Amino acid sequence: MTATILPEAPGSPHRLGRHVHHDPQSLAYAAPALPYAALKSIRWTRRIDVLDQGDLGSCTGNAAVGWLGTDNVHRQGLASAPSGHLLDETYAVDVYAYATDVDNVPGEYPPEDTGSTGLAVAKVLKHRGFIQRYRHAFGLRSTLSALQSGPVLLGTVWLEEMFQPTTDGELTPDGAQAGGHEIVLDEIDVERRRVWLTNSWSAEWGVDGRAWLSWDHLGYLLGQQGDVVVPG
Repeated sequence: MTATILPEAPGSPHRLGRHVHHDPQSLAYAAPALPYAALKSIRWTRRIDVLDQGDLGSCTGNAAVGWLGTDNVHRQGLASAPSGHLLDETYAVDVYAYATDVDNVPGEYPPEDTGSTGLAVAKVLKHRGFIQRYRHAFGLRSTLSALQSGPVLLGTVWLEEMFQPTTDGELTPDGAQAGGHEIVLDEIDVERRRVWLTNSWSAEWGVDGRAWLSWDHLGYLLGQQGDVVVPG
């Protein structure tokens, strides 16, 4: 099954780079969904700086490294790879480059800045021994449930109004489609019915590099060919 390429709109203020690959085999690895009443608020601490992908469409690699650098229920966020490389922008580009080799998007980086998929970077994390497996959250309740155990990778369409959050960090999925983007969901706020994400457009974006989506807006984006990878 080939990926669905999400072209980037010209003139966008930030680079994107995520494409859609929904493998039917992923249905056999569905993450469980808890009752809404069982959900609790939690923010998973990030141990590395917010990354900045700059002019490269490497959001999938950046999100994967952001996940590695963030706590989960099993371990504290990592600062470096077993090889000794710091989990920084250079390593994120390396993960992205490897993902372009294993995905089903035409071309490879370098030299072609092809973009990649959440599924591909999950395969890279597994191949490099960071994780033993990965699952997939299908739908809003499953995504919120997965956040009870740690951060997750969210791949979504990116709409024009999402480039600039409000001053308090709200993202509103509105406007024309600008492309696809991969980010890290790392906080659930049950009382306010929000999820927070960390982006890869530097700490100058949003609220120290972060923004939030209402549960309704997250559900909407998941319905627009969104996907959630739950590494473990």
